[in-house]
Amino acid sequence: MPATRTLTFRSTSILTLGLLFFLSTSSSLSAQSWWSSACSAALKSTLCAFIDRKSEGEKAIEFLQKRYLDKLDEWVKNPSMETIKTGVQKNCAGLVFVSATPDEAKQFAQGKERDEWDFRVDVCTKMTVNRIYPQVEFKNPKIVKMICKEGILIFREMCRRYKL
Repeated sequence: MPATRTLTFRSTSILTLGLLFFLSTSSSLSAQSWWSSACSAALKSTLCAFIDRKSEGEKAIEFLQKRYLDKLDEWVKNPSMETIKTGVQKNCAGLVFVSATPDEAKQFAQGKERDEWDFRVDVCTKMTVNRIYPQVEFKNPKIVKMICKEGILIFREMCRRYKL
């Protein structure tokens, strides 16, 4: 059994997240209401205008969520403490961003609600790392219940996938 390692993180910058989002999507993807809010907030570009015209928003968000979750699963298959920032934290940042409501995405893109942003990325990161290196937070049933039963939808999905 791997040694227990408790991790403390601060999330990646919003600018890095924006770049990560652009790099991780294809031009055929969209999320109209979500994307409109995010683009109007901080990401104005020709790409925003192009993607905004698409109408398959929910499918695109589901696709991106699955893609980020799959990337987190890939890290678990080949874990390395040295790649937590690139293999886990960046993908958690992308997952948190695409899973946010349109208003939340706008706030995150503007650099507002930084504490909430950091909290969500940190929870996602710790949930993923917990699969290899047990984290003390997930030994507490009250915390697991708050995250897995009462938490935001993407955390509930992660709990289901990670069998918490």
